[in-house]
Amino acid sequence: MQWQHLGPKIPVPVWFSTLWRARGLDDPDQGIRWSRLTSQDWSELDAANGRTLLLVHGTGQRTVPGFLGLTRQEYEHLHTVYGGRILAYEHRALAHHLDRNARELARALERGGVPLELDVLGMSRGGLVTRRLAEGWEPLREDIHLRRLVMLGTPNDGTPSARRDTGRHQARLMKDWRHDVRRLALTNLSERAVEVHADPFSIPAFDPDSCPKVTWPMLCGSQDQVPGSPMLQQLNGFAGAAPHARRDVTYFGLASIFTFEHGAPNEMLTKSRRSEVLEHAIPGTPNDLVVPTASVFKPVQGPHASGFFPLVRERLVVLTPSANGSHVGLFRLDAVRRQLMDWLTG
Repeated sequence: MQWQHLGPKIPVPVWFSTLWRARGLDDPDQGIRWSRLTSQDWSELDAANGRTLLLVHGTGQRTVPGFLGLTRQEYEHLHTVYGGRILAYEHRALAHHLDRNARELARALERGGVPLELDVLGMSRGGLVTRRLAEGWEPLREDIHLRRLVMLGTPNDGTPSARRDTGRHQARLMKDWRHDVRRLALTNLSERAVEVHADPFSIPAFDPDSCPKVTWPMLCGSQDQVPGSPMLQQLNGFAGAAPHARRDVTYFGLASIFTFEHGAPNEMLTKSRRSEVLEHAIPGTPNDLVVPTASVFKPVQGPHASGFFPLVRERLVVLTPSANGSHVGLFRLDAVRRQLMDWLTG
């Protein structure tokens, strides 16, 4: 098995917000070629020409390498299904709150002045940004229709890995977590069979109240993903009904259970023991090294919940531990991409 640390040791900041359009896939190892939209692009994106696919990356990522892994065949299939209308949204996931990210995405989508019909693939935090539009918390022009939202490891109930721990021992553990453990991924799973959980709703639920609510200073985006944050309370129905519940979108969710019992090598970690790091970061909860598994598809819902959760079994996949599906490596798994493409193009 080929294990790698994907991405830098610290999250990658994005200093701008913009829409990109896919221009081709020359080398699968380098990912899709992207460039800014032109006036001609907008006319082709008009909903009269068909659906558009929008990719939205997660915290500390960018579109590349966040969505790196598509084969040439997969890209060509998506290109055919969407008529070449494949977009990506780069946003300031660390520096800005979710509401500002969603508001800027809405304005970017409206800028071309054409009606849009969108399928969205949201990686991790990208799913939260899109939920704010789908459930009406940020205004979006009525002729822009969100059709499907496929969430890949989206922390709908938050993640303790977004917090900051101030104690000496805890700070060391979380530094190890961020620098090594959370970047661990198995990357050579070509054509490998992957088992999924037969009864995901039996997976122990994640209790956000069990996590200290201490946040990184000045990193607004990270604060929004701390369990029990105001943004998550709003999305999950604890702050009143969504303003435009009439917007209708079909949700899909994919999560992964990851443990160190299926071949993750010792040399990929720092001196801290695996069990100690895991127990401190997400105590007693099935996890994929960044997001507690149950928080993806089974968030605690308030009296004003939108009704989208929990996801129905037919639109939910949870990988078993034997899949070795860690958060940063999910899109690299062939079986995961096949499932996502089935949801998007079926």
